[in-house]
Amino acid sequence: MRVVQFSEFAGPQALRLEEADEPVPGPGEVAIRVSAVGLNFFDTLVLRNKYQVTPPLPYSPGAEVSGTIEKLGAGVTGLSVGERVAAFIGGNGCREKVVTSNCRELSQEELNYIDGNPIFELHDLEYIHNIRVISAHDNFVAINSVLYVDLFGQITSESWGATMLGGAGGLPAFTIGAMMSRGGRSIMVMPSTRNEGRISSIQPTFPPGTQVTISRTFTDYIVTEYGIAGLLGKSQRQRAEELINVAHPDHQDYLREQARELFWP
Repeated sequence: MRVVQFSEFAGPQALRLEEADEPVPGPGEVAIRVSAVGLNFFDTLVLRNKYQVTPPLPYSPGAEVSGTIEKLGAGVTGLSVGERVAAFIGGNGCREKVVTSNCRELSQEELNYIDGNPIFELHDLEYIHNIRVISAHDNFVAINSVLYVDLFGQITSESWGATMLGGAGGLPAFTIGAMMSRGGRSIMVMPSTRNEGRISSIQPTFPPGTQVTISRTFTDYIVTEYGIAGLLGKSQRQRAEELINVAHPDHQDYLREQARELFWP
């Protein structure tokens, strides 16, 4: 089968159309003949090895695909050959066929139900990411993933220093919209560490050039696997203490030392 992939991190010019072996679905998996692939900003970063995760090479862009099921692995139920499905596969999507266990059937019954049904609406980003539209919903809760937060409560989902890692997406609009909503809350989620535990996602300060996606004044809740930090309306020292309490234990002593220098001079 044909594959669009690259074997070196050299930008779009490294992409090649090549031949590869057809994948065989294992237990619980299906093989999909791909009709369409979703390409996003992070794919352009991966091509230059500027994303926060470095994939093994060769690698094919595209994390989402849609197509038709060609083969079923052992134990697959509720799906059949010939059905149209969409799947999130995380990467390696620009190929004629993929194997996954994470797909969703697009049944004709569902498509017929949606077609022309007034309860379903499609809008462009000018409407969906409009702060006034978001804030008009009472008790709106925005849940977003982010890259790093510093002890001031500033958040970045875009860069580390001047190195771009992603885009802002809908984070600013949904965060501010949720905070303006009557009874609304904003929740930021992230793992406590990155790079196999070597780097804390909670940093004393950001390096110069870091793009601050959310200012400290709009940061509400920060959630890691170690708990919940509530920052809104608290003093700077209280914010630092809240964040250190949800940091990975291996990094807490360092963060406390830095916090004392910053906020307890």
